[in-house]
Amino acid sequence: MSETPQNAADLIISAREKFGLSIKDVAESLGRSPRMIRKVLSGESSGAAYVEALQYLNVKGTVREAPERRRNKAGKLVPVRVHESDADKAKRIAEGVEKAPTAVPGFKPPARFGHKVIYGRDGNRIYESVMKPGSKPSQQRFSKQLVSDLRSIAKSQRTKDKRISFSMRTSDGQEINIGMKSGYFSSDVLARVKNEFGGDVNAFLVDQINKTNRYKLKPGASITDIRMNVTDARGQAQNSRK
Repeated sequence: MSETPQNAADLIISAREKFGLSIKDVAESLGRSPRMIRKVLSGESSGAAYVEALQYLNVKGTVREAPERRRNKAGKLVPVRVHESDADKAKRIAEGVEKAPTAVPGFKPPARFGHKVIYGRDGNRIYESVMKPGSKPSQQRFSKQLVSDLRSIAKSQRTKDKRISFSMRTSDGQEINIGMKSGYFSSDVLARVKNEFGGDVNAFLVDQINKTNRYKLKPGASITDIRMNVTDARGQAQNSRK
């Protein structure tokens, strides 16, 4: 039985082999840029600050909490030097490290927004997003992240069909599950969101919720967090065409 890697570079390689991760996947899990991950792999950076998070990633398939960024004597985050292609990531990082959502009882959602991905050895993945109810910027980011996740899932369908089921919690206290039986194809969801709901993923999900016989959102209620469960598919999607 091989020993668990102890340095950051070997831990990155191990996680990529176990869960089929791209460099971008690892970077997003750590809240860093792909360029930084490449620097660790090349030996340009030791990545010592990421070892604990990478060890957790290797065991659990996710990062419990992104490593904190270095701060100067005044307590402010040290600026990150990145290429222009990483500008959006740098902007997010500069705002402060955001803790990922968790299923621990009593957990309070982040002040603005939280997101994480849980990777499975079988190639299945779980995408979790949490937003602050009533916050328009949080809602916009929430919707943007859902679209980004759906596109990522759609790309993975090039080699193997995937289906999605949705587990959600709402501001009126409901726990809602849809697509558990047959699932949705992400490409179908993306097409419907664009063509029928003006790019609003939340509107699509509310429509699907209200079409069930089991759930109904109360007036003014909204989705506060969502878990997209991604698994291998067989045959054609049915629920996504309801």
